[in-house]
This record gives sequence, structure tokens and C-alpha cells, in this order.
Amino acid sequence: MPYPVLDTPVSPLRQRLIDDMNMRRFSRETQRNYLRDIGRLATFLGRSPDTATADDLRRFQVERQGADAVAYAGRTTTFVPTGVCA
Repeated sequence: MPYPVLDTPVSPLRQRLIDDMNMRRFSRETQRNYLRDIGRLATFLGRSPDTATADDLRRFQVERQGADAVAYAGRTTTFVPTGVCA
């Protein structure tokens, strides 16, 4: 399947996440979902997700659990790529 051509540059962090998911043979749908969730994390933090602390991730998961419980009847998944927080 050919990759779509994007006119916008991809950040090094996003490219690393995409590369890692490709190496692990994640499906396109899984990759789309993970990228969406990382975008939500960045919005929640108001900064790059690679600056997230363990406490930030916990707060995000708690907040998402509440939001997703309404939309998905409790089915939530939060992906945190390896190396995002120290």
C-alpha cells in the first residue's frame, strides 16, 4: 500500500513514533489511533509529549477515562511510546 504524500513536515518525534510502529508491524488503523491519542496527550499537556512526566501521564489517563467512558462505554486505550518520558 503506498504512503500518502504530505506537504507538511513531520516532527522528529512523530517520525520516530511512526517508524517504531512500522517496525512492530502495527496496522494502519492502530497507527492512526495511536497518533490521535498522542495528539490528545499533547493538547492536554499544552506541550510536546516527550516532556511528559509519569504524573502527567497518570492525569491524562484519568481525564481520558472519564471522557472515553461517556463516548465508548468504558473502552479506552492510551498508548505511550517507549522513550516518551524518562
